[in-house]
Amino acid sequence: MLDIDDSPDHEEIAAVLGNQKGRITHWKKRSFHSGLTFLVMVGLTSLFLAGMPIHSLWEGIGKYILLSTYPAMFWALYCVMMLWGAHSQHCEFKKMYTSGER
Repeated sequence: MLDIDDSPDHEEIAAVLGNQKGRITHWKKRSFHSGLTFLVMVGLTSLFLAGMPIHSLWEGIGKYILLSTYPAMFWALYCVMMLWGAHSQHCEFKKMYTSGER
């Protein structure tokens, strides 16, 4: 989006900032939903632990629910890291191009 040879004008800077804000919003939503899914999976898994109401079903389905918790954890971690990267990139861009101009 930016013309590398010349200094970017205000329209290009505004377009990039808008695009970055859209990415941040996108990854915020994904991070929230994936984190919520992970917490639900952990909650379901905890019902199968010793002393809990449905521990007798551990051998049948409990261990499979535990195995499905791991991908949910990795997906939540990925989404949060992408959010952090998008926010970090946005802060660096703002510091570089908008600190002295506005």
